[in-house]
Amino acid sequence: MHRSLLARAFGILALLVTTLSLGTATTGVASASTTASCSHAGCRGLDPQASGCSSGAYTLDSFTAHWGSYVELRFSPDCGAYWTRITPARNNRDYTAWTQASSDSSYYETRVSGNCWYNGTGVPCDAVWTPMTTNALVRSCHSSDAYECTDWHVTSMG
Repeated sequence: MHRSLLARAFGILALLVTTLSLGTATTGVASASTTASCSHAGCRGLDPQASGCSSGAYTLDSFTAHWGSYVELRFSPDCGAYWTRITPARNNRDYTAWTQASSDSSYYETRVSGNCWYNGTGVPCDAVWTPMTTNALVRSCHSSDAYECTDWHVTSMG
C-alpha cells in the first residue's frame, strides 16, 4: 500500500510539472510576439511604435546630416510601411525630418521637428520619428541649414 501511495504521488507530481511547463511555454510564446495593429495603407499617418510596426523593422537607408543628426528611412515588413527616424545631434540646432512619398505625381509628407541642446535641455534629444507612409516611392529628408535626403526607394504598395 505504501508503494501505491508513492506511485500516485509521483504521478500527480509529474502531471503537475508537465502542466506547469506547458503553461509557461505557451505564456512565453504569447508574450514574445507583437501583433501590429495595421497593415499597408491602413498604417498611413500612424505612429510606428504605438501601432507595433517598429518591432522587427529595419533601416533601409540612412545618412549623417550636415550638423550631425542621424537620419534613417525605416521599413516594417510586418506592416508594409515606411517612416523616418532621426537621432538629433546635441548641437543647439533646430531640425525638421520628414518622409517624402510619391504616387501618381502627388506628394505626401510626414514631418517631425525639434531642437536638441548640447546641455540636454532641448526637447526631444532622443530618437524621434515621423508617422508612417506606404506610397510607391519613399525617401527620408532632413533640414537644419542644409536640405538633405536619402535616395528614392521603390516600394511595394499595399
